[in-house]
Amino acid sequence: MNGKISTLAQLRILLESMEQDLGLSKLSPNERDLLYAAQSLSNDSNEFIRSDDLRNHPLLKSMTQPTYYRSLKRLLELGFIEPPSGKKTGLYRVNFGIVAE
Repeated sequence: MNGKISTLAQLRILLESMEQDLGLSKLSPNERDLLYAAQSLSNDSNEFIRSDDLRNHPLLKSMTQPTYYRSLKRLLELGFIEPPSGKKTGLYRVNFGIVAE
C-alpha cells in the first residue's frame, strides 16, 4: 500500500504542475473538475455537450447543484467553456483557444 500512496503522490504533483503550465491553477477544484468533465465528454471532438450529461458526469456526482452552477458560470465568464453562438444555456464546449498548450 505504501508504494501505491507514493505513486499517487507523484501523480498529484505532476497534475498540479500541468495545471500551472496550462493556467488552470487559478481555478477552484470544483471549476477544474467541471472543466475536466466537459473535456472528458467531448472526447477531443470539440462537440457541444448537454448540460444534463455534464451534470451527471462521475467527477461531478458529489457536487451540489448550487456549486455546479456557480462553477459553470465562472468557467463561462473566464471563457474556458462556451455556449453555441446565439444560445445561452443547455449546450457547452471547452474553449481550447483559451487553455495554453
